[in-house]
Amino acid sequence: LSVGSVVALTTMLLAWGVERAQLPPLVLIPLLLAGGALFGAAMGFVIQVFQIPAFIVTLAGMFLARGLCYLVSIDSIPIGEAQLSAWSQARIPVGPLGEVTPGVIVALVVLLLAVWLAHGTGFGRAVYAIGGNERSAQLMGLPVARTRIAVYAVSGLCAALGGVLFGIYTLSGYGLHA
Repeated sequence: LSVGSVVALTTMLLAWGVERAQLPPLVLIPLLLAGGALFGAAMGFVIQVFQIPAFIVTLAGMFLARGLCYLVSIDSIPIGEAQLSAWSQARIPVGPLGEVTPGVIVALVVLLLAVWLAHGTGFGRAVYAIGGNERSAQLMGLPVARTRIAVYAVSGLCAALGGVLFGIYTLSGYGLHA
């Protein structure tokens, strides 16, 4: 439930970071991605350790992330930073089909990574096993707790990546995005 709020928080922090704190985008973006992964991992940790239903924890995460947006600013923050503006306007030709934005390329790379992760790694097989029957996965000796936390971390990372791409696309950060 918190994905949209993490997207909004990421756009806000991106805009605040480049416009008000004057941080370079190439420094700020990895920090935002790591923050998203950490936020997701924290929710996964709470779900796993305290056995609180995921609905409740992610609902609380949604309110937390949205509330943090409004600590940054209650208004939209426009992004005028030159490098991000150039990225926003960039287009990649794809032959007779026309052009695509770099966000499309990032989405395709993420899709390919997700397919590889799900089908080509032990982590992906563990996720499938846990989703099929958690008790059986435990009996097989799979690291259920670690895998569950990692799944939430990946979700947070993807939400933050979505926020970075959305912030660059719209050249703004706003607490009501997503």
